[in-house]
Amino acid sequence: MAEKKAEKKAEDAVTEIIGIEDFAKVDLRVGQVKECVKAENSDKLLILQVDMCKEIRQVVSGIAKYYTPDELIGKKVVVVSNL
Repeated sequence: MAEKKAEKKAEDAVTEIIGIEDFAKVDLRVGQVKECVKAENSDKLLILQVDMCKEIRQVVSGIAKYYTPDELIGKKVVVVSNL
């Protein structure tokens, strides 16, 4: 019984592979983190101000367990800008 549940979970976790047409719609841009603060009332979230040359965009990311805000300032990150 437990084995069937594990198989079902594994099937649910696999996502469909997208075609090149769908991938071409994704707008990936590189930006530099200018500011970063920890979100209030959250152990997981960081709020980043990312300079993407033509604009500064605010991004909320669940990476606070892996990075401190000071570590991210000045780093380059990839942003899906049309998400």
